[in-house]
Amino acid sequence: MYISEFLRNQICLESDSDDLQAIDQLGGEEFGNAIFYSDFEDCVAHIQPWMPIYFFPIGSESGFEIGIHLRPSDIASRRFAIIRALDEGAMIEVGLSLRHYIFRCLATYEGYINEGDPLPSFEASVSLANRIFGKDFYQPGSYGNFIGEEADEVASKIFGKSPFLYHETALFEDDIQKKFEILQEGITAEPGCMVLYTDAAKLYYKLEDYARAAQMLVNSLKCFHHTAYSTDLEDYYAMSRSLLQLLPEAFPEEARSFLNIIDDKERVLFTGQPYKDGQLVEGAKRLCDLCHYLGNYNNISFTALKKIYSELGWNWALALCDLRSSS
Repeated sequence: MYISEFLRNQICLESDSDDLQAIDQLGGEEFGNAIFYSDFEDCVAHIQPWMPIYFFPIGSESGFEIGIHLRPSDIASRRFAIIRALDEGAMIEVGLSLRHYIFRCLATYEGYINEGDPLPSFEASVSLANRIFGKDFYQPGSYGNFIGEEADEVASKIFGKSPFLYHETALFEDDIQKKFEILQEGITAEPGCMVLYTDAAKLYYKLEDYARAAQMLVNSLKCFHHTAYSTDLEDYYAMSRSLLQLLPEAFPEEARSFLNIIDDKERVLFTGQPYKDGQLVEGAKRLCDLCHYLGNYNNISFTALKKIYSELGWNWALALCDLRSSS
């Protein structure tokens, strides 16, 4: 089976771009530090227990896994965003589309050359990308004199900023007000990226602006998945509990319940409550989180998750679940 066939027919991912047509042509190819898996079966073979259901691996980059982001919101909006993951706690989008990601890889490649590194395969990679995406897709020498670390900024001028770039730009910005402006811009662009909220919440907390810290924290917990790239989530939740004690009125019941979980029994009860209340979408989200937390997709919770997906009529989600059963 072709990767595009799986995405189109079973996941119902109808991207507005030509990414679906391109993904099959990238199989087995290298673009700088990125290596794409050869075919659909190779992608499935690389699924690991820590990978959440909504992460479909398509290759690797410098020790990171790269994959397509397949949350319910991505399916509904026909996004084809590329996410990079070292493990379940270090995931972040690095490309708003496959085209964006490939351009970023080539720009990184060219940046290394600008730094003096001889990379003889660069021309072949550019030639392949231009055959796939169009003859003018990447034009070496047209983007100024930059280094490899500036590739994300170069790519953003054409494709827009990724959550990773917002995070990195805010991290290295010295002016506090500008930090907040960058993070807010990123949150507006991609409201589902947890690390942008955690960055802002930690900064407000450090400045003792506890009300705004609590607001950002509550919003972060609403994200579809709790993966916050460089944020240590255990430390973050400890900070959250401190804020909960200071400003209990700032936390809705759901956030209080989550932060007060002390053992797996309470976690299971918290997870199952929305389903009992008839809130299937929230129930699916929490079950997905629980399976992710356990790192195990062969358990009672996983069976319950598939049951909810079936009740919701989310056949695309069931197809992703089936991959876990076969991997």
